[in-house]
Amino acid sequence: MEKIYNTAFDLIELRLRKKEQVLPFTVVLEGSESKPIVSMYEQVVKDVTMQIKVIRNDLRQKVKNEKIVALCLCYDLTVTDPRTNEKTDAILIEVANKDNGTVNIYIPYSFNDEQIIKKPFQNASDQKYY
Repeated sequence: MEKIYNTAFDLIELRLRKKEQVLPFTVVLEGSESKPIVSMYEQVVKDVTMQIKVIRNDLRQKVKNEKIVALCLCYDLTVTDPRTNEKTDAILIEVANKDNGTVNIYIPYSFNDEQIIKKPFQNASDQKYY
Protein backbone atom coordinates (compact mmCIF):
# COMPACT_ATOMS: atom_id res chain seq x y z
CA MET A 1 0.00 0.00 0.00
CA GLU A 2 2.90 2.32 0.68
CA LYS A 3 3.99 2.29 -2.98
CA ILE A 4 0.60 3.39 -4.32
CA TYR A 5 0.11 5.92 -1.51
CA ASN A 6 3.50 7.50 -2.26
CA THR A 7 2.67 7.69 -5.96
CA ALA A 8 -0.67 9.35 -5.17
CA PHE A 9 0.87 11.78 -2.68
CA ASP A 10 3.61 12.80 -5.15
CA LEU A 11 0.99 13.64 -7.79
CA ILE A 12 -1.12 15.58 -5.30
CA GLU A 13 1.89 17.49 -4.01
CA LEU A 14 2.95 18.39 -7.58
CA ARG A 15 -0.50 19.78 -8.42
CA LEU A 16 -0.97 21.68 -5.16
CA ARG A 17 2.48 23.28 -5.24
CA LYS A 18 1.62 24.58 -8.71
CA LYS A 19 -1.70 25.79 -7.24
CA GLU A 20 -3.60 23.57 -9.65
CA GLN A 21 -6.88 21.82 -9.02
CA VAL A 22 -6.62 18.12 -8.15
CA LEU A 23 -9.22 16.33 -10.23
CA PRO A 24 -10.15 12.73 -9.36
CA PHE A 25 -7.57 10.05 -10.13
CA THR A 26 -6.73 6.49 -9.19
CA VAL A 27 -3.51 4.60 -8.54
CA VAL A 28 -3.67 0.81 -8.70
CA LEU A 29 -1.45 -2.26 -8.57
CA GLU A 30 -2.63 -5.02 -10.87
CA GLY A 31 -1.77 -8.66 -10.21
CA SER A 32 1.96 -9.18 -10.02
CA GLU A 33 2.81 -5.76 -11.45
CA SER A 34 5.37 -3.90 -9.39
CA LYS A 35 4.72 -0.49 -10.93
CA PRO A 36 1.59 1.49 -9.99
CA ILE A 37 -0.81 2.45 -12.78
CA VAL A 38 -2.26 5.97 -12.64
CA SER A 39 -5.59 6.91 -14.27
CA MET A 40 -6.48 10.60 -14.42
CA TYR A 41 -10.08 11.78 -14.76
CA GLU A 42 -9.47 15.21 -16.27
CA GLN A 43 -12.96 15.80 -17.61
CA VAL A 44 -14.66 18.33 -15.35
CA VAL A 45 -18.23 17.31 -14.64
CA LYS A 46 -20.96 19.14 -12.77
CA ASP A 47 -21.64 16.29 -10.37
CA VAL A 48 -18.31 15.12 -8.93
CA THR A 49 -20.19 12.94 -6.43
CA MET A 50 -21.64 10.93 -9.29
CA GLN A 51 -18.23 10.74 -10.97
CA ILE A 52 -16.68 9.33 -7.75
CA LYS A 53 -19.50 6.77 -7.50
CA VAL A 54 -18.84 5.60 -11.07
CA ILE A 55 -15.09 5.36 -10.42
CA ARG A 56 -15.69 3.37 -7.19
CA ASN A 57 -17.98 0.94 -9.00
CA ASP A 58 -15.38 0.46 -11.73
CA LEU A 59 -12.68 -0.22 -9.13
CA ARG A 60 -14.92 -2.70 -7.28
CA GLN A 61 -15.57 -4.58 -10.52
CA LYS A 62 -11.84 -4.81 -11.22
CA VAL A 63 -11.22 -6.03 -7.65
CA LYS A 64 -14.00 -8.61 -8.06
CA ASN A 65 -12.34 -9.83 -11.26
CA GLU A 66 -9.06 -10.07 -9.30
CA LYS A 67 -7.31 -7.55 -11.53
CA ILE A 68 -6.40 -5.11 -8.74
CA VAL A 69 -4.45 -6.07 -5.60
CA ALA A 70 -4.23 -2.55 -4.09
CA LEU A 71 -5.74 0.83 -4.95
CA CYS A 72 -6.02 4.53 -4.16
CA LEU A 73 -8.89 6.77 -5.17
CA CYS A 74 -8.03 10.47 -4.81
CA TYR A 75 -10.29 13.50 -5.03
CA ASP A 76 -10.84 17.01 -3.68
CA LEU A 77 -13.42 17.76 -0.98
CA THR A 78 -14.22 19.95 1.99
CA VAL A 79 -13.84 18.28 5.38
CA THR A 80 -13.82 19.21 9.05
CA ASP A 81 -10.31 18.78 10.40
CA PRO A 82 -10.70 16.91 13.72
CA ARG A 83 -7.59 18.63 15.11
CA THR A 84 -8.97 22.16 14.69
CA ASN A 85 -12.70 21.47 14.24
CA GLU A 86 -12.64 23.84 11.24
CA LYS A 87 -13.76 23.20 7.68
CA THR A 88 -10.88 22.97 5.20
CA ASP A 89 -10.17 21.98 1.63
CA ALA A 90 -8.46 18.59 1.46
CA ILE A 91 -7.55 15.85 -0.93
CA LEU A 92 -8.93 12.50 0.20
CA ILE A 93 -6.91 9.40 -0.59
CA GLU A 94 -8.91 6.20 -0.10
CA VAL A 95 -6.22 3.51 0.20
CA ALA A 96 -7.33 -0.13 0.05
CA ASN A 97 -6.02 -3.65 -0.21
CA LYS A 98 -7.28 -7.11 0.75
CA ASP A 99 -5.21 -7.41 3.93
CA ASN A 100 -5.84 -3.99 5.49
CA GLY A 101 -9.26 -2.92 4.22
CA THR A 102 -9.71 0.76 3.40
CA VAL A 103 -8.22 3.80 5.15
CA ASN A 104 -9.00 7.45 4.42
CA ILE A 105 -6.03 9.80 4.41
CA TYR A 106 -6.86 13.50 4.19
CA ILE A 107 -4.33 16.04 2.95
CA PRO A 108 -5.54 19.51 3.97
CA TYR A 109 -4.36 22.44 1.89
CA SER A 110 -4.80 26.17 1.43
CA PHE A 111 -3.59 28.18 -1.53
CA ASN A 112 -3.77 31.28 0.70
CA ASP A 113 -1.06 30.09 3.10
CA GLU A 114 2.70 30.08 2.57
CA GLN A 115 2.76 26.37 3.44
CA ILE A 116 0.10 25.12 1.02
CA ILE A 117 0.04 21.49 2.15
CA LYS A 118 -0.84 20.82 5.78
CA LYS A 119 -0.13 17.76 7.93
CA PRO A 120 -2.31 14.81 6.80
CA PHE A 121 -4.71 12.98 9.09
CA GLN A 122 -6.51 9.68 8.66
CA ASN A 123 -9.44 7.57 9.79
CA ALA A 124 -11.06 4.26 8.98
CA SER A 125 -13.24 4.23 5.88
CA ASP A 126 -16.70 2.79 5.36
CA GLN A 127 -15.85 2.15 1.68
CA LYS A 128 -15.44 -1.53 0.91
CA TYR A 129 -13.49 -2.63 -2.15
CA TYR A 130 -12.37 -6.10 -1.01
